[in-house]
Amino acid sequence: MMLSLKLSNVRTISLFLACWISISAAFSTGHGPRIHRQALMPTILVHGGAGDIDEDMVIRKFNGTKAAVRQGYQVLMDGGSVMDAVMETIKVLEDNPAFNAGKGAALTQPGHIETDASIMRGSDLAAGSVASVSGIRNPIVAARKVLEQTPHVQLAGDSASNWAVDQGCETEDEDYFITLHQYEYWLQWLADHNMTKSTSGEYKTMNQIETMDKWKNQKSTVGAVAIDADGNIAAGTSTGGLTGKLPGRVGDTPGIGHGVFADNDSVGVSGTGVGESFMKVGVARRVSYLVEKTGLSPNDAITETLDYMAQRVGGDGGVIAIDGAGNLGIGWNSNQMSWAYGRNGELHYGVNRGEDFVEDI
Repeated sequence: MMLSLKLSNVRTISLFLACWISISAAFSTGHGPRIHRQALMPTILVHGGAGDIDEDMVIRKFNGTKAAVRQGYQVLMDGGSVMDAVMETIKVLEDNPAFNAGKGAALTQPGHIETDASIMRGSDLAAGSVASVSGIRNPIVAARKVLEQTPHVQLAGDSASNWAVDQGCETEDEDYFITLHQYEYWLQWLADHNMTKSTSGEYKTMNQIETMDKWKNQKSTVGAVAIDADGNIAAGTSTGGLTGKLPGRVGDTPGIGHGVFADNDSVGVSGTGVGESFMKVGVARRVSYLVEKTGLSPNDAITETLDYMAQRVGGDGGVIAIDGAGNLGIGWNSNQMSWAYGRNGELHYGVNRGEDFVEDI
C-alpha cells in the first residue's frame, strides 16, 4: 500500500513537472525574455536627425516630421504593411528640404550629392540598402528594390544608381537636391579648411581635415520604425551624409546592424549621428541585443548603447526603437533630436529633452 502511494505521488509530480516545462517553453526561447504577443496599436515612429538644430529650423522639423507621421500612420490605418508605412514615411522626409536626405542632402568635399538608405523587415530579417547613389529622388525606394528584386543586401556607387534607374526609380538632376542652407554649409566648410570652390576637388585626407564639433553636429539623417497590430516590425534610414565628406564615403545608414535593424522577436531601430562611431560599436544591433537578451526596455537599451559608444569611441547621436510588445524608445546624447510618432489617433513630437507635444492625427 505504501509503495503504491509513493508511485502515485511520483507520477503526479512527474506530470506536474512535464506540464510546467511545456508551459514555460511556450513563453521562453531559452535565450532570454521573449516578446509576449497581444493586440497591439499600429504605430509609426520617426526621427529627423540629432545634433544642433538651428532655431529657425525647429518649426520646419516639427512640420516635416508631423507630415511624415501622418503619411505613415494612414498607410497603417488603411491596412498597408509596415514596409509600406516605413517607405512612404521616409519618402516624405526625403522630399522635404529641411532634412539631410534626398532633397536637402549634404554636399561632398567637391560639392556633389551622394546619398545612402536602408530598409529592413523584421518578420524574416530581409534587408536592402544603397550607398553613395546619385540622382535617385528617393533612395529608400531603391533600398527596398534591392531587398525585393535581388539576392543582395547592398548595392553601391554609380552601378547602384544605374541599376535603380533601370528598376524605375524616379530621378532628378543634381540641382534638385542642393538647397541654399546646405550650399552655405558647404561654402563655410571649405572656408574653415582653407579651401575654395576651385580647389574643392583637390582632396584632403581625413587626417588633414580638422575635426570640428559644428560640422559633426550638423546631422539631419531621417528614419522610421513601424509596428502593426500583429507585431510585425520594419525600420528604415536615409541620409545625405556629412558636409565635406570624401566622395565614396559610406556611413552607418546603409549598414544593417549599424544605422538600422528590425526583428519581430526583439526591436526595430533607426539611428542618426556620427556614422563612423555608430559603425564601430554596431549601435542598432546592440540595442536589439540588449532588448532581446537582457530584457531592457527600448529606452534603457538606447541609453546604455549611446553611453557605451561615447565611452569607447566618442561621438553622439540619437536612436528610435519599437519592440515587439509596442514599447517605444526615443533617446539621444546630442543636444537635440527631432522626433515624432503616431499611435491611437494621437501625434506626439518634440526636439528638446522633456518635450512631448500632442495633437490629433
